[in-house]
Amino acid sequence: MEGSGFEYFVVSMSHDYRAGWIKRFGKGIKRNYELSKGVRMKDNFPPTVEIGIDEDSGDMLTDIIPNIGMDLIVSEKVKKILESEGLVESDTLEYLPFVLKGKRGRVVKEQYFFVNSFLKIDCLDREKSDFSTYSGSDEVCDVNGVYLLLDKVPEKTKLFRLGEYASVILLRSDLVERLNSEGVTGLSVVGMGVDLFDDPDEDDDW
Repeated sequence: MEGSGFEYFVVSMSHDYRAGWIKRFGKGIKRNYELSKGVRMKDNFPPTVEIGIDEDSGDMLTDIIPNIGMDLIVSEKVKKILESEGLVESDTLEYLPFVLKGKRGRVVKEQYFFVNSFLKIDCLDREKSDFSTYSGSDEVCDVNGVYLLLDKVPEKTKLFRLGEYASVILLRSDLVERLNSEGVTGLSVVGMGVDLFDDPDEDDDW
């Protein structure tokens, strides 16, 4: 295999309707549309920001919370696992704490975080991937299925954003295995070429 010898998986939209999920990010976040852009957000994202679990979602609170933006929203447990894997706050990564409210408006005691990576790597395999570009441009405006040019990904990279479309977050296979082995709930990833929005039950209520 090219590159590091590892596979990579795309963080995808969970379709486990038992889980509580987040549809709206609420008030108090300045320039909230930049959460998926791979830019530093800490100055625009105070820890007092309140975000609620959607009242129409499931009752199960998972370690990684499903959300419509396919952002990586994790519990303190998952944050500690990521940090033990070397994914500590740096010039390429920040953890954004916030106040999580349950379906009935009560504050959840456990702390949750947005995992915001600034590391963007241009490595989209344009020949194999399923994506769209803006009219008259080669700039990517939408991605459905991802294939990577693995030789473009540095060997030690465990978590990064797709440079051509930063809302796509990728995890290295050994990190996915570690999260699963630690019993992390709510993790939803797909392999190369798989439709990011495919619902195996064909019943999408997002």
